[in-house]
Amino acid sequence: EEIVALASVADRAGRAPALRIAERRPFVAPLGAPFVAWSPDEVIEAWIARNNLPRSQDRSSEWRHILELTRQRGYQVTLRSPGGRAIAARRAELASGRRLPDYKEELFSLFNALEHDLDQPETIEPDQLYDIMLIASPLFDRNGDGALSLNLGDFGEKLTGATITAYADRLVRACLDVMRA
Repeated sequence: EEIVALASVADRAGRAPALRIAERRPFVAPLGAPFVAWSPDEVIEAWIARNNLPRSQDRSSEWRHILELTRQRGYQVTLRSPGGRAIAARRAELASGRRLPDYKEELFSLFNALEHDLDQPETIEPDQLYDIMLIASPLFDRNGDGALSLNLGDFGEKLTGATITAYADRLVRACLDVMRA
């Protein structure tokens, strides 16, 4: 029911990533797409159902599209949303040790308030600039289930499509190497 950060590494400039070790996030749509993108329909339906948006705000077709793009590419690319900074600040407060008993509900409402719901670009053009929040690739267990995810994020500037593709290719290769080992 949760996604837990197991490791977090600062960049070359020493900037700490937004995701801290042991930080938890609810495992509900749209969070955790790399974990479920290759899953059977019943697992995907359960993931979507855990986000209890009112029917009038149903985003399940958008979330299925996120999964489809993730499967096609072999990784997830998430664009930074206009409200993403507010969510990052609130997440940092929640992760600071002053744990709120209703953090899941608070994160739900923060993510559901976003106008763009962790969107991915439809295409990644080599020369175009993208404001990327995250690049994520799954690691599968022996049963073929998404067990872990390696992520790159908190980019200080916009990235070209060519740079995104290069980072993603290296990330996917690292995941494949770990799974082979």
